[in-house]
Amino acid sequence: MVYCDRCDRSFPHFSALRQHERDSSSHNICEECGTDYLTWTALKDHWVQSPRHDYCQHCDEHFEDSDDLEKHYRSSHFYCTDCRKIFKNDNGLDDHYRQSPVHDSNYCASCKRLFQSEHHLRTVSNS
Repeated sequence: MVYCDRCDRSFPHFSALRQHERDSSSHNICEECGTDYLTWTALKDHWVQSPRHDYCQHCDEHFEDSDDLEKHYRSSHFYCTDCRKIFKNDNGLDDHYRQSPVHDSNYCASCKRLFQSEHHLRTVSNS
């Protein structure tokens, strides 16, 4: 017999205990790490803070690796790839590009485009 301290229940074998932990709302398990958290919030905090997890806290979604998470950020959020920051909306990202010393010389505020270099910006604007 195996025992679940949190739920004060016994199970006939280890696999029954694991099934109980997966199905019970009293358990919040990180499958990858094998850790059981007391609350859903604690589990989410673990996913956000742990470098082992590629997790988007805005969408509550896990990704296979950091490349997939980065692709998600670029396609689903207002994301600055250079600074690795997500903004609330397009205006926030636009303000960031205009005000950041890293981007201001490569950003065209009128067309809202970030160019690879100041040279590329000038080439397009002179066309």
